[in-house]
Amino acid sequence: MNNPALRAARDALLGRSTALVVRALRRFVGLPIDDRTVTTVARATKRVVDATRATGRNYAYRDYVQVVGSDPVPPLELHRFTDDLWSSVISRVTEQRETFTADVAREIALEADFWSRDAINGQRIDAAKKDPRVGRIARVDWNPPACPFCTLLNSRGPVYVSQESALRTIHNGDECDLVYVPAGTEDTYPGIESTRIAEAAYRDAVEASDRGTTEEVLRELKLQQPDRPVGRVQQQIVSALEG
Repeated sequence: MNNPALRAARDALLGRSTALVVRALRRFVGLPIDDRTVTTVARATKRVVDATRATGRNYAYRDYVQVVGSDPVPPLELHRFTDDLWSSVISRVTEQRETFTADVAREIALEADFWSRDAINGQRIDAAKKDPRVGRIARVDWNPPACPFCTLLNSRGPVYVSQESALRTIHNGDECDLVYVPAGTEDTYPGIESTRIAEAAYRDAVEASDRGTTEEVLRELKLQQPDRPVGRVQQQIVSALEG
């Protein structure tokens, strides 16, 4: 997000949501996995993700309105995260597992975080598609280094605008942000320092690779940060599970 206060509110919201989801999941650890478990887990966690998606979407919409100032497009209607979709996610995570372990809880919590961010990022992309005043979108990591995949994507700068080009880049555990870059702010947008760090890392990776293929660049980016710590989202989940 472009506004620091709304960004902080979004991060606090996601942190609280993670804690609530993990709290709901902890009571299932050690139980056998069957259809009833999947149904109960989905019901126990979906309400948390639904609430997080709605509030997060509102933060993202307020940020958009502050960027354009007047005559905003309507907010995005949230329809993607259905009961059936969430149940299918839980089923996929628990498939071929007999017992609900801490690892299962961790994976479901990561999925919950992903779908919470889906509404936030979806609102930003929807506004960008409908309102040319917000310009393009840059992927920003406020606490670099990002993972190799994100570093590669973030190095491109403000090139994203469509739902297809930006939302496809979001993955589980992704902590990067989507920032509006209106015309004339290409050298001053919030988080541009992160873009420059990613650009430098990308250039070094290309130079160190043989042919500069994506696979080679990703490998070199990983070698640049062999001691990169586990991401903040996973740290929060593990801490909540152990608490």
